[in-house]
Amino acid sequence: MRLKDKVVIVTGASSGLGESMVLRFAREGAHVVAVARRADRLAQVAVMASGSSGSVVPLTGDLCRQADIRNMVAHTVERFGKLDVLVNNAGMNDDFSPVGEMDDELWRQVFILNLDAAFYASKHAMPHLLESRGNIVNIASIGGTEGARAGVAYTASKHALVAMTKHTAFSYAKAGMRCNVICPGPVDTPMVAAAIERGDTGMNKEGVRRANSGMKSLPRIGEPAEIANVACFLASDEASLVNGAVIVADSGWTAY
Repeated sequence: MRLKDKVVIVTGASSGLGESMVLRFAREGAHVVAVARRADRLAQVAVMASGSSGSVVPLTGDLCRQADIRNMVAHTVERFGKLDVLVNNAGMNDDFSPVGEMDDELWRQVFILNLDAAFYASKHAMPHLLESRGNIVNIASIGGTEGARAGVAYTASKHALVAMTKHTAFSYAKAGMRCNVICPGPVDTPMVAAAIERGDTGMNKEGVRRANSGMKSLPRIGEPAEIANVACFLASDEASLVNGAVIVADSGWTAY
């Protein structure tokens, strides 16, 4: 098992990529603290993982609140005595607006969840990750490598997360702490399904049109388990030489 007895925190763990990563890590023998706002969904995820080699501890928390982030780390270390892996997965989309039309409050909300949450989680987890010579796996998006997959808030926040990943990786490399980022393309998650069903309702219509103009070149939509596979490798000791890497998982879409 790749992650036997490793202690892992996964944020945004109640559905989609987060749920898939929690279940995969537990199957690989990890003790996973699954963090999200929806207690009912977290309980379901824990039940789904009940036959795994590892374990899942559901923890309700709002990643937009620093107190909840501090509690998340403290609760994990108090229960298991250590922390080996932090997966910063919690995030949200914007309304596809460009800079001249972006709502100030939406800009702030997107950055708080997509960037600030990962920053503060990494900051509070760092002493424990240095002690365990652990690692961070950030979940960004090809919106963090390209310029036309979302609105300005989402795009800027994910580019910043990629930059933070590289800086963290270099800063702590000699201490044995790794940090990598996965940039998925479209994946079949509840968030993507809701966006498809919603269309441009309540969104910046021209922004949606611009973002969708390249969809014809998308080879296929990914599955959450495929991203979990990448995350599992990066979190494991098999990736011991992989640090500061930006792993694009988009079926080759951005290769066009």
